[in-house]
Amino acid sequence: MEALLFILFVIFSLVSSYMERRKRNREVELARQSQEQRAKRQDQELDEDLNEEWVPDLDPFSDKQIVPDLVAHPQTEIQLQEIESEAEESERRSSEIERRLVAAERSIQDKDRLSSEIASKDAMGLGSSDFPSGFKRSASYLPKNPYKIDARRAREALVFAEIIGPPVSERDK
Repeated sequence: MEALLFILFVIFSLVSSYMERRKRNREVELARQSQEQRAKRQDQELDEDLNEEWVPDLDPFSDKQIVPDLVAHPQTEIQLQEIESEAEESERRSSEIERRLVAAERSIQDKDRLSSEIASKDAMGLGSSDFPSGFKRSASYLPKNPYKIDARRAREALVFAEIIGPPVSERDK
């Protein structure tokens, strides 16, 4: 009886794995066909877009005017060069503005850092007059956050503590 159940189990396993394989092959084939159809459809749309010619809107009752659009485009190479030089000049101006902005941000950060260091010294009562002239402390001696812990690092530390340390259920409370 046990041998019969074992044989039936093996046969059932083989049949189900065969059916799963057929099902996966069918899904892969359907996906491939749909992808090919999408590619063909996109190719047809691109071909249609290339074959279509631009026809101006000649409706006299529309609000659009064709003449200003035609005038706005450069007619000669000189006009094109002028437009390109204006574009280059505007790019140079924008890069100069960005450089000035970065410099201003740096100076603001430096001022903030210096003012926070001075405030921390004042809060601790460590003014420059408290120490003799030979024992001045540097500003780098009192860092804001010596471990440089931010929210991401704190989360990672908690995860590592959970992985490496004992489980919560076994910790002493």
